[in-house]
Amino acid sequence: MALPPGFQGVGRYGTGLSTFVVLPIPRGSGRAAREGARRGGGTVVRLDGHEGVLLATPLLTVLVAGVPASRRTYLLAGVVTPAVLERAAAELADRTRSRR
Repeated sequence: MALPPGFQGVGRYGTGLSTFVVLPIPRGSGRAAREGARRGGGTVVRLDGHEGVLLATPLLTVLVAGVPASRRTYLLAGVVTPAVLERAAAELADRTRSRR
């Protein structure tokens, strides 16, 4: 599936109903995004040396994860379990660390 203009930074992973997306949040907005997710009912989770905020409904799971090695924050979302997004965030952090 081709992404519309302006969404080239979006990564799509998985197939079918196990698909989830990863979006980089603009620099300088990560802390506000995590705090907004927390105020919206999210739960703070520890992710292998970094922190995220998890929002889960029966239909959609969203994780706003800070990745200190890249000083970036990413939004991960999909019709998947929280564990899937937490593993994806850990892998993202590992790949970011290995590039340094």
